[in-house]
Amino acid sequence: AAAAGRGAEALFLHPNVREVVFATASEMVAAGAKGMNSEAYGFIDIKVFHALDEALAYVNGG
Repeated sequence: AAAAGRGAEALFLHPNVREVVFATASEMVAAGAKGMNSEAYGFIDIKVFHALDEALAYVNGG
């Protein structure tokens, strides 16, 4: 997980990544995603939605 937010190859910090959005029904995955917004993981702000339709509405501007 730390590799996603730190270092030269950090996936979530790639210039083409505008924002990271998760859609999950799992509270554990949601907690993990929110935990990425810490120093250990490079302060990656991840939007978490509990339903796919909510996530799609968000990314489509609705």
